[in-house]
Amino acid sequence: MPNDLITYLIIGIIAVVLCIVFFVLGSVARKNKAEKAIGSAEEEARRILSDAIKNAEARKKELLIEAKDEVHQLRQETERDLRERRSEVQRQERRLQQKEETLDKKIDNLVDLPLYTIEKIILKSRKKTLQKKQKRLNKSWKKANISREVS
Repeated sequence: MPNDLITYLIIGIIAVVLCIVFFVLGSVARKNKAEKAIGSAEEEARRILSDAIKNAEARKKELLIEAKDEVHQLRQETERDLRERRSEVQRQERRLQQKEETLDKKIDNLVDLPLYTIEKIILKSRKKTLQKKQKRLNKSWKKANISREVS
């Protein structure tokens, strides 16, 4: 009987030791598994963050290119409008110059009239011409100033 008691005691001690060993091994295995899961989750988070940054940078570049294109188009439109307005002003100036020349010819034809009458006609004609020129130039300059404000 004493041998049986020692045997039971040894079996009990071995069982307790094995329980402790398996508990420690289980804890270590669970810890390693948890660390691995955390590591892979952190790596996945870094990958997702990296992809998000790359996508944001690509979108930023795309928007910047679109903005530059729009600015370029607006600049071209503004320059075209400005050229058209300048051309219109030049056309009006030529037209006024032609009218002045026509008036000068008419004045030359009026040489036979008395000097006082001729001077009155000339002054009246030039006053009208200058008023017309002033109105047209004011309109043209207003248009030109508007285009400068836009650009």
